[in-house]
Amino acid sequence: MENEKYRVAIEEFENMLRECVLSPTERMSVLLNLGNAYYSLSKNDDALKNYDAILKLTKKVSEKDAREGEASALGNIGLILKAKGDLDNALKYHQDALKIDQEIGYKQGEASALGNIGLIYSDKGDLDNALKYFQDALKILDKFNLIYGRDIILNAIKLIEKHRKIRSI
Repeated sequence: MENEKYRVAIEEFENMLRECVLSPTERMSVLLNLGNAYYSLSKNDDALKNYDAILKLTKKVSEKDAREGEASALGNIGLILKAKGDLDNALKYHQDALKIDQEIGYKQGEASALGNIGLIYSDKGDLDNALKYFQDALKILDKFNLIYGRDIILNAIKLIEKHRKIRSI
């Protein structure tokens, strides 16, 4: 997947699910990667099937693994719903993912969820709330020296500030 060979990755992940004896945690990981590969190809229905399968598996793994998998699946479902224009449901899924990430102390997930919530508020035209969530995400990224998603958050903040300046003129 790192080389953007998603079709090959999908074939490999599907083979793993068919042919390998996987623990529920390993199966969740493969399903997440498989869903992400489908999502990268804009095959959202196939991606959703894999994310939903993760949610079903959470009952068969340790609580910590279940919570991490659940938060990832919820966040990814939120991304698909946002892409489909279902902003209210997307927001709910990202808020649920945020809650779990906060409960388990997963800071990268928390920052990602905050950023995704900010993007939804931005899409809804609620720039004040969008800015608040982006700033909260940036605080976590900076506090814990995390870099994934930082550029996206900074660009989103700059766009909102630019939009505010234009409106005030």
